[in-house]
Amino acid sequence: MADESNRAQSGFLIQGTEAFKVAQALYNTVTGKTEKLSKRFSENYKIELNDIFQLHFKLGQMCAQWNVIESNENITIHHVDDNKETFSSLDRFKVYDQSQTSPIESIVYEFNVLVQLQNTPKPQPYRITVRLGSKAAIYQKARMEIPSSMFIRFFRGGAINVDIDYVDYVVARNMLSTVDSWVSTVAFTQKNKVLNFLQSKSHLFTDVSSFLLLMVSLVTCVSIVSSVLSPDNNNQVLAKFLLITSGFVVSSFILGKAFGGILENAVDSLSEVSYIKINVGDKRVIQAVESSNIRSLIKGALSLVFITIHAVGCSYFSSVLYELLK
Repeated sequence: MADESNRAQSGFLIQGTEAFKVAQALYNTVTGKTEKLSKRFSENYKIELNDIFQLHFKLGQMCAQWNVIESNENITIHHVDDNKETFSSLDRFKVYDQSQTSPIESIVYEFNVLVQLQNTPKPQPYRITVRLGSKAAIYQKARMEIPSSMFIRFFRGGAINVDIDYVDYVVARNMLSTVDSWVSTVAFTQKNKVLNFLQSKSHLFTDVSSFLLLMVSLVTCVSIVSSVLSPDNNNQVLAKFLLITSGFVVSSFILGKAFGGILENAVDSLSEVSYIKINVGDKRVIQAVESSNIRSLIKGALSLVFITIHAVGCSYFSSVLYELLK
């Protein structure tokens, strides 16, 4: 009896499995603050119009388990020309002009819901924000604004980002699980690990190729010294040898640097295909990226061929020099 009297005098005591939930609700009631739960999905997604509809449908199904007082959604489309359109409902979004020629850079889907949970003093607000990015559009925009490959390698964004502003953590986890299940239904292509590795090391290509051809040319020149030069040779032959071999070594270094730069640019210009495909501009930018990838592959392959030909051709140079100076 004394314990019960003490509890009554001190106010109330939260007990049982609902203690944490009630504490969160009281914190929100007193401070008006919410917490945030975030997750990023970074595969090469291929997002189409029907995927947006499916996201809305899944979130609507999710709400059936709670006492929802009110809910609404906002959909904002950002184009690469810095224009944006905001739709206050999915029905309004359905009339979006798909004939637009400006590609979509990103879509922000915001879902607001007011939920009345059991044992909570008042309804709780939740906000789910899903940001969808187009790698194809972002990459093309980066190429137009900052064409240097040194900067382009940093523009490999374009993923699915989810932020949930919540009061009750258990409810937020349930919401994130729903979005998770939706993401698993979106088409995507596996990341190319070889390409990612080459792009992370592409800044070394210029130095490696120039050093490689420099060393090959030096070894070639050293290997023919004994066969070209002899004690009987005069200073004129020696001068010719030094001039020709020096020019060959320097030109090999310059060619190596040039071909290495072409190879670096080609590798950095390759982009994994990930996009939003809703309007005409999206289709065009996807085709442009695919065509750019083909051109970059050809440039990279040709630069490797020229580097190989030059390295192999050093043996031919030695025989030509021998015939020239003998």
